[in-house]
Amino acid sequence: MTRKKRGGILFAVVILIVVLSYPSFAAGPLYKTTRASKMTNKLLRGLLNIPMCVMEIPKALNKNIKNTDYFTGTFTGLGEGIFKSSKRLVYGTFEVVTFPQPEWKVFDSWVDHPIPFKELAE
Repeated sequence: MTRKKRGGILFAVVILIVVLSYPSFAAGPLYKTTRASKMTNKLLRGLLNIPMCVMEIPKALNKNIKNTDYFTGTFTGLGEGIFKSSKRLVYGTFEVVTFPQPEWKVFDSWVDHPIPFKELAE
């Protein structure tokens, strides 16, 4: 087996483990939210927000161009996108650094939703 093929298989296994280990949001008496699950959720939310922060720029551009003309929407959307992107980056970094303390939620009001593009999935 070649080194490239082993790397691809290893990458697929890691992705599969991450997807399968993501805690589900089941309800019932046996599915209590534990401190460990809160820590995992906080870490995964932060790890998702850090690389996805750049997606706030095209999201804001699209919204502003739809609401105004192309020229105005481009400049206002670019400014709004950079601002929201930087807030999401700080939020994600804070979540990753402080995931051992799941009760610390200082920056929750900074972003529209803790998970980027959550509104598109609903």
